[in-house]
Amino acid sequence: SFTLLADSSLQISSHKNDELLLKVFVFGSLAIIFAAMSFVLIRLNKRLKNNISSHQATEQMMSKLSSAVTNSGASIVMTNADGVIEYVNQKFCRSNGYLHHEVIGQSIDILSPESHLENETRQLLDNSCLKSAWEGEALCVKKNGTEYWCAITVAAVYNKDRIITNYVLSAIDISALKDANSKMQNLALFDSLTGLANRRLFIDRLHQSVLSARRHKHTSAIMFLDLDQFKRINDTLGHQAGDKLLSTIAERLKTCVRKQDTVARLGGDEFTILLNDISNNDKISSIAEYILAILKKPIKLGKHEVIVSTSIGITIAPSDSTCSETLMRNADMALYRAKERGRDGYCFFTEELNVRASHLMEIEHEIRH
Repeated sequence: SFTLLADSSLQISSHKNDELLLKVFVFGSLAIIFAAMSFVLIRLNKRLKNNISSHQATEQMMSKLSSAVTNSGASIVMTNADGVIEYVNQKFCRSNGYLHHEVIGQSIDILSPESHLENETRQLLDNSCLKSAWEGEALCVKKNGTEYWCAITVAAVYNKDRIITNYVLSAIDISALKDANSKMQNLALFDSLTGLANRRLFIDRLHQSVLSARRHKHTSAIMFLDLDQFKRINDTLGHQAGDKLLSTIAERLKTCVRKQDTVARLGGDEFTILLNDISNNDKISSIAEYILAILKKPIKLGKHEVIVSTSIGITIAPSDSTCSETLMRNADMALYRAKERGRDGYCFFTEELNVRASHLMEIEHEIRH
């Protein structure tokens, strides 16, 4: 009995221990699960907060970029891959006179001038500019038809498959800059009073003409012209009348030659004419006689009417020389020879004039000694 009672007591005690262990295990497992869930929730909450912050930062950055593009000092245009306009900023509308809805859905060619000639090499703002990366100057047209020049940068937009979906164009009006550059070139190459070529441009064209004459076996003629008694008129009637006289002479000289020829003013009352591709000396003589006759027509200077005669010296390339500097010296010697003969005439350069000039220089040198 005692043994049975003891065994029974041990079984009851063992059963209670199992229940206790089970309870401990269950509650311990739940605690671990709750702790793990809390950790996960904390991590998720932290990640969610980071995502929200990142999303807000991205939105702020996109807002800044959108504001920068909208208020940019450059004209911004976005097209699709086919060149159809999808977006323009405020600067574009102000510069070109368009409203947003007037250009959205239109081809970029709407900004290209219609008056462009086929043989012109000027770049236009059209589909030819839409490349993955392109920079250059292009001629554009506003809504009212005014043409202007732009410096343009083009960038392509790609999707995840590296296929171009859009083009973004940034354009700045450089018309004023090009006008200023053109004026600077005119100042460097053209006479400010008469608009004729100056010495620098004339020498360059003379050099090109001589090379062409040698290559194609043509003849070029160089004429030096000097107005007779110009100083007397300038001193008597004033510099303003003298300037008007020079401008009138320049206009008359331009009517005496062809488009391929060059009329230049070297300075003062000295003019030069470059005749390209002349057939013979008789043709040159007839042109010189025509110039003398045209320039002798009366010129009205205020209340006064003056008649100006001219002396002309002529040299021929390549027969007289193939050096530009030598040809100009030859024409100058022929000019002074024409003046010695009594003015109002022309004289061709000859080797005799060169010998005579050299002889006179030697005599002057010896007299000094």
